Amino acid sequence: MSSRGHGRSNDSKLGEMTQLQELAEEKQIITEDYEKLKTKVVNNDDNQNLKTEISEKEKVIAKLTSQVEEQSQNEKQIITDLRAKVSDNELYIAKLMKEKSQLQERVTSLEEQSIKETSSIGLQFNYLIPSMDKLDCLSSVQVAEKKLFLIQGDKPQLMNWEDYGLRIGVQKESLLSSETVEAAVVALVGGQFQFPPNTVLVSAVYAVSLLKPLLKRLKLEIQHCVDLTGQPGLSRYLKFAIAPMSTPSLPYQFSIVEGGKFSSNSGYGSIERKEFCLVCILGFLIAGDDGEGGGGGQQQQPQGQGAGVVPAQQQQGGGVLTVLVQQQQPGANEQTNGQQGEEGQQEGQQEEEDKSQEGQQQQEEQPQQEESQEGWHKEEGGDYQEGGRGQEEEQQDPVHVETETVSKAVLCTETSIVYTDVRKNMKYAGLIYYREKGVEDLVIFTAAKELEALTQFVERKYSEAEIGPNISFCFKFPYERYIELNFNAYQDEPTTGWIVKPHTKPSRLYQEDIDKFGDKQYCYPSCCLISVYGSPDAVPFLNYSVPLVGVVNPVTLIIHRARRNPPPPSTNPTTSSSNVVHESMSVSSIGGATTVDVKKIKKVINDILQSHYADLTSLPMEAVPELANKLFTLCLINKVVRGNPSIDKIISEFQASLTFQRELSQVQEHCKKFLNSFVEVSGSFAYAAIALHKDWIEAIRNKLENSDFNIVIDE
Repeated sequence: MSSRGHGRSNDSKLGEMTQLQELAEEKQIITEDYEKLKTKVVNNDDNQNLKTEISEKEKVIAKLTSQVEEQSQNEKQIITDLRAKVSDNELYIAKLMKEKSQLQERVTSLEEQSIKETSSIGLQFNYLIPSMDKLDCLSSVQVAEKKLFLIQGDKPQLMNWEDYGLRIGVQKESLLSSETVEAAVVALVGGQFQFPPNTVLVSAVYAVSLLKPLLKRLKLEIQHCVDLTGQPGLSRYLKFAIAPMSTPSLPYQFSIVEGGKFSSNSGYGSIERKEFCLVCILGFLIAGDDGEGGGGGQQQQPQGQGAGVVPAQQQQGGGVLTVLVQQQQPGANEQTNGQQGEEGQQEGQQEEEDKSQEGQQQQEEQPQQEESQEGWHKEEGGDYQEGGRGQEEEQQDPVHVETETVSKAVLCTETSIVYTDVRKNMKYAGLIYYREKGVEDLVIFTAAKELEALTQFVERKYSEAEIGPNISFCFKFPYERYIELNFNAYQDEPTTGWIVKPHTKPSRLYQEDIDKFGDKQYCYPSCCLISVYGSPDAVPFLNYSVPLVGVVNPVTLIIHRARRNPPPPSTNPTTSSSNVVHESMSVSSIGGATTVDVKKIKKVINDILQSHYADLTSLPMEAVPELANKLFTLCLINKVVRGNPSIDKIISEFQASLTFQRELSQVQEHCKKFLNSFVEVSGSFAYAAIALHKDWIEAIRNKLENSDFNIVIDE
């Protein structure tokens, strides 16, 4: 029993041990599970924190990503803008390089042209090379005025210079929007010009030059003096003519160019030009075969005996012709041949005549001419000759018809030359000026073609004179080729105590001489001089009527003068209180007193200055602003002239100021300052001052005895 009990006890213990072991194992397992669970719980906490951290980081990353994307977009935009700017800069640089290349080519071309034309005489405008802008050639022309215009951008422009009879139209897109071009214009009243035969100059001559060519043509509108009112068909006898600005020898040879329009109510003709030169308008005196005015020197030549029109050499600046008419066989058939005038160097095109229209035009023109003659026959140049006029008077006329055994009937047949009505319809301006001349007044009646450039030139010549009435007239047809002042007409108002005495008898102005104004030998317009004197007991006012004979519409000039008070006797031999003659006293080099007529000295100064006018206005324009500054500093010109200076304005201001210099010392100081300003500019201006100074001194000493006028300049 004991052993059995002992065995049961062991088994029980073994079971307990086994149970304990199982419990230990279970505990171990539970402990491990707990640890695992604990670890898992810790891991869960870490995961939650990690999730939170990740969430926060994701937010930060999203924000940073947004910023990066925004920055990237900005950088892309900046890069795009920079690329566009670089592209624009590259285009602009390419444009500048192209313009630089073109400018360099133009400079090179102009330099080569300068070398070739050093010895030539011509109008030159080159503002890139100062040595080419001296305009030395202007010494051979009569300059009315110079003007500079600016052509800006690609918009249309109108450069209005109607004060000198010119308008210049610039078309749209003639330049790029960023470009500016300088246009130089010179108005000429005459010079050594050679025009085609059978023509007459009916406008001023203009020179236009640009710093660089335009993309489109300029429209030039030039004033002419032919009255087209009510007769637009007359415009076919008006043509534009050109001449190169530079020529190896004078005179300037003008040739006809086709094109151009003439309005019957504007007094202007227009033409489009791209290349520039001297340009003007001519009127044809003899009708061409085609009825269009013909070319540069058309001739009508009948068949058979070889007879026809032989035009004489064209006078400089005028329209004088000599016509030779030879006897023709009765019944001979007549045919005309017209030669179309050549265009200038820029045009170079010729048009053939339409032979089928030649006879028709002759038939249209001839009856009109025969109707207007009524017992008169036409002479050369569109002039008329009375049937009974003597041979002696014909020989005295510079425009005439020479015949070889030809009767009057021959001249009136259908074979006669058909003249146009250009001369008949040319308008002229008559101008009156008054000048004091001692105790009397000098009345000046002058005439010129009714052109703004010419009248401005004339008015500047008489700038110191009192201006009287201006008239417009046309020569009467049939006529004697002159107008005459009739001093024997009935007077409506009393003239007691007044003496009106013309300097020439008869007092006539010939159309030929008026038309020649501007030639080398005709620097000043034709004029009639009349002296007017009023005695102390004369009626207070004179209104003297002088009818103008030989004009289409009757007109009477009225000479209006007021009586002067007689000068009081002078008791001091060294002074004078005369209101007429202003005198001052200077001391001669030998110590004696010499009375000098200041007014006469000023007249000599102005006359010499006027004789140098063309040379002075040809001085380089670039240096004129510097001269203006020096003269303004010396108070010799005003602010307006300084702001827009020109030699013409400077001369006018000098003469206007000289008018108010009463004492000899004032005149001398005024002239000295004027000349020294030229000397300070140096170059050609200094030489001009030296020449002017010398001529002033010599002329005053030659014309005024005992004159102590003397000035010393800084040569």
